[in-house]
Amino acid sequence: MNIELTKVLKPQLLTLDNPKYATLISKYSHHKGVKIEDNDSRPQIPIHVVLGASEYATIKTSTLQRVGKPGQPVAENTLLGWTLMSPGREDVGSPVLLTQSALVDYEQLCSLYVFGLTDSHKSDQLEVYEEFNLNLNEA
Repeated sequence: MNIELTKVLKPQLLTLDNPKYATLISKYSHHKGVKIEDNDSRPQIPIHVVLGASEYATIKTSTLQRVGKPGQPVAENTLLGWTLMSPGREDVGSPVLLTQSALVDYEQLCSLYVFGLTDSHKSDQLEVYEEFNLNLNEA
């Protein structure tokens, strides 16, 4: 499998509420036969890997998705095992699973802190200008 990966030197990128997979799978009849080996009982579980759309397409198989009624989680068997995905919309009563669409979480994921960088003040443009001039004079 050829997938481009960017390693971020952080123990975790984000966390999400533990969906308690065993309970979730047993709750929906269209998840019969889905197996997820995750017995983590912590209230929050870490996200270690974020797949983009093209990477997700790489791990998809020809197995059909298991789709229930509108608003129910979707199960899909991939090359990396079963995945449970949110039904495509955020609902207060439905757990957010593989997909995460909350703006705050997206901003947290994209923040410079996640990548081990620090943000600078907006008023430090003089330093940027001086570095630009230095690089320009060296060229």
